Amino acid sequence: MPPFLFFFFLLAFPFTSLAQLSSFPHLQQNIKAKQQNIKVKFQTNSTYDNHIEFGLSIDPNTSSLSGRRVPQIQSLINQARIDLQGIFPISQLLDVKTQLKTQLEDYIGRDDKLDNFNGFNNTFSTEFILRLSDQLPRLRFQHQIQRLNREDDVYDYVENQIGFQFGKVFKYHLRFRSFDDDQTRREDFLLVGSRSQLGIWQLQFGILKNLLGRFEYQVEHQRYKDNLNNLVLGIAKISPGNLRTDWKHLFTTRLIQIPTDQIIIQEDINFFQNNSNTSFYDFVSFEFGGTGFYRMADGHWFKLRLSALQLNFKNRKTIFQSQSQSRINQQIGIDFLMSRKLANKFSLLLGYQLVKNRINEKSKILDFLNYYHNIISIKLTYD
Repeated sequence: MPPFLFFFFLLAFPFTSLAQLSSFPHLQQNIKAKQQNIKVKFQTNSTYDNHIEFGLSIDPNTSSLSGRRVPQIQSLINQARIDLQGIFPISQLLDVKTQLKTQLEDYIGRDDKLDNFNGFNNTFSTEFILRLSDQLPRLRFQHQIQRLNREDDVYDYVENQIGFQFGKVFKYHLRFRSFDDDQTRREDFLLVGSRSQLGIWQLQFGILKNLLGRFEYQVEHQRYKDNLNNLVLGIAKISPGNLRTDWKHLFTTRLIQIPTDQIIIQEDINFFQNNSNTSFYDFVSFEFGGTGFYRMADGHWFKLRLSALQLNFKNRKTIFQSQSQSRINQQIGIDFLMSRKLANKFSLLLGYQLVKNRINEKSKILDFLNYYHNIISIKLTYD
């Protein structure tokens, strides 16, 4: 999966959408303020994924993880996670929120090839929440540190992030990712350290009584380290000693309709552009999506999302077609989620995702990019 899709997943319709629409009076009665200062959550999750990429470029011609006959990497991923969260009032104007997440990850794949990805993912964050007045949005100052530790040391890194947030209008994040080994020449940009700055602006407005519009713009500047092997540097056309630098722009428009207290319908359009100092990584994408959310009286809910995406690499030409024709990826996706409340604070979440990816390329060398991506997941939560 290309890295840019990470942004789209963040923009998918959230589980807590009802809480985010508190500006509608008839929904406020369903929103309860948290009374407890300390909260503990346990989660277990099992996911079948027939097209795992780990954020890397899995090419069956060069990767030892996949093969020509079955280029898609299949795995069963088991995860267990504990979340500890505390909110501590310091004064009438200031609260401090701390959170610790510890997650164990276990990959089960063919011939034990995925054992190297087993490990722990730990995150600790601190947030200072400042309330200047009831009329102004809250100010939030955040720091987060994440540690990924897998059996294969090549994937181990520490990520530090600091941020600032003014209500829901503006967010800013500065992130540093540092791998334990930053000297070895790597075969992928996602295996080298990077620094990024991200700014997010959001505008929300009511159109009619039960109609809400939302516009969001994100801009990110990211710079990668240079400990890459000669093959990657040659493909990317980067001279030794130079750094890859990207400017990323994401525009999102959403239209949210609320026919009843139980039903929410959302349509969204996403435009993403990546401008790099190496033309090989210049691309644009368009995504159109529609989401339906239904909440039952007993707290159970269903969510269905349909989407279509087109990705254009203007400087990557097709091999056997016209040399003036650029590489194009097209995706059609469906995402279904169902949540059920169980006894004793337990909840069950079932999910299914299907993505069909096709490219305008007839070369057998790149045929592995024509695939169906299936994800089946089950999550049990104690909250």
